[in-house]
Amino acid sequence: MLLKRKSFLLGCMCAFILAAVSAAPAAAALSTEDCLSCHDDSSLTGEDGKSLNVDPDVFKKSVHGQGGIECVNCHMDLEDVEEFPHPTPLAKVDCSLCHDQEFEDFKTSMHGEAFVAGDPAAPVCSTCHGTHNIKRVSDPASSVFPLNMVDICIRCHTDTKIVEDHKLPAAEKIKAYENSVHMKALKEKGLTVSAACNDCHGSHKIKPPDNPDSMINRFNIPKTCAKCHQGIYQVYVESVHGQDYLMQNNDVPICTDCHGEHSIKSHVSPESAVYATHIAEICSNCHEDETLSKRYGFASQRLKTYLGTYHGIASKLGDTKVANCASCHGYHDIRPPNDPRSSVHPDNIPSTCGKCHPQAGKNFAIGKVHVAEAKESSMGRYFVEKIYTVIIVSTISGFLLFIGVDLYAKRRKRKSHEQ
Repeated sequence: MLLKRKSFLLGCMCAFILAAVSAAPAAAALSTEDCLSCHDDSSLTGEDGKSLNVDPDVFKKSVHGQGGIECVNCHMDLEDVEEFPHPTPLAKVDCSLCHDQEFEDFKTSMHGEAFVAGDPAAPVCSTCHGTHNIKRVSDPASSVFPLNMVDICIRCHTDTKIVEDHKLPAAEKIKAYENSVHMKALKEKGLTVSAACNDCHGSHKIKPPDNPDSMINRFNIPKTCAKCHQGIYQVYVESVHGQDYLMQNNDVPICTDCHGEHSIKSHVSPESAVYATHIAEICSNCHEDETLSKRYGFASQRLKTYLGTYHGIASKLGDTKVANCASCHGYHDIRPPNDPRSSVHPDNIPSTCGKCHPQAGKNFAIGKVHVAEAKESSMGRYFVEKIYTVIIVSTISGFLLFIGVDLYAKRRKRKSHEQ
């Protein structure tokens, strides 16, 4: 009986102790206000002299401040700190604890691989998003808002040391974007739908162009452009070029081969690669290539024969209204001549030529267009050119001979008078 009473008393005592311990106030976790009581000081610096100031108003307006995120939620090594000033430096913030999918994407990117390899120049989350001032992407004040995104990327990609050390594309190529039609739409017009760096290259999953998963891989570029230019893409994939593109033909021209990359200009700009007077030159990059001509069986010397016509001469002299390659063959909807839908199919040539020549009839489809100076392709033109060459040379030679004889006669006459 005595033993039972002692056991009962011991149990009560243990319960009392446990209750007392449970009721004891736990050490309160640091709040944001606690941290700001020191870090609100604009003169606060670390051992390296860098500012440790955090503006309370800036943090409160950030996405984390508005979401009730406390300092210790990110700076987790401060959770149990009781002595202040706390030890420095703090561990780097691990954003992946909340943003796990973004971090997984980042690890597989060019930037992520450089980061994992310990490259000090590799961009991290805060490089683009900021630190205590992070805003939602949809917030115009965010560093990654469409109107601001370009400034973030250009900051590194025009840094001479970073470019040279990492063998990146020349800064001039990147800065060319600043004068592009896309940049003007962003900065001058405020059109947030215009393409910024991340629209073409991606955000967290940026990969090199030779990677099949890269948005700027040659076989992905048309689809990347189609995010904005869907209608044009649908037309292109049905064209002679687009059909070969779908077959992953590496020789076929894609968007950037004609329009350029960072330096894309409006087609009405004289600086544009597809300005009216430049189109023949763009098309000739492929259609004057003898290797491609033999490989695919299309006629070469198209530029040469075009420049020998009235259209070609006028275009070379700067006439923007005269017919060029695209005027007859189309732009994104180019089809082979034997396709009934082609603008240069014999049945369609009158209407194609009729865009400039309203009275164009069926006879427009009879004559050859690209006529080379060769017996095989046009014997009539060949002999006419040869005959005219002989006539012109003979005429000029005759005039020169006449002038020479006349000058000789005058010289002799002058000498006879002097004697």
